[in-house]
Amino acid sequence: MTSRTSAADPSTASTSARADAGTRPLRDVVFRNVRPFGAREPVDLVVVDGRIGEGAAPAGADVIDGDGRIALPSLVDAHIHPDKTTWGGEWVSRKPAGSIAELAEQDAELFRSQRRPVGERAYGLMAHAVTRGTRAMRAHADVAPAYGLACVEGLAEARERLKHALDV
Repeated sequence: MTSRTSAADPSTASTSARADAGTRPLRDVVFRNVRPFGAREPVDLVVVDGRIGEGAAPAGADVIDGDGRIALPSLVDAHIHPDKTTWGGEWVSRKPAGSIAELAEQDAELFRSQRRPVGERAYGLMAHAVTRGTRAMRAHADVAPAYGLACVEGLAEARERLKHALDV
């Protein structure tokens, strides 16, 4: 089990409040006693301004004891369509389509058949990805006469709800 404490090195200034306007603040963190990429010997990883660095932990940094566990980078989903998910609902199997127009019509049918709004479904999928280590997504949403801006708006709603844990 990991534990959190605060770094006790008063010789360095805290950087936890630094961030560009409009973004969430970056916290300084020390991952103590972890094995990067499965190394044999555990080390302390110091993260300042969202980047792994060297040196002493800044005063006030969060300290997370890794208890000798492996440290890996977070996952990035480079291409996802959360607006199309039926996550948390019934499984929907796609039919083979003979053309792009046929595929688009199937998408519109699927959209009309959903009982839950796009934002709720997208949030469920994206939140699940976060629980599995994803910290960034390049998400796509359809805009079409069949659904107007509902997909973009639903994705924006899910992004807002997860802004503390996920870059979209």
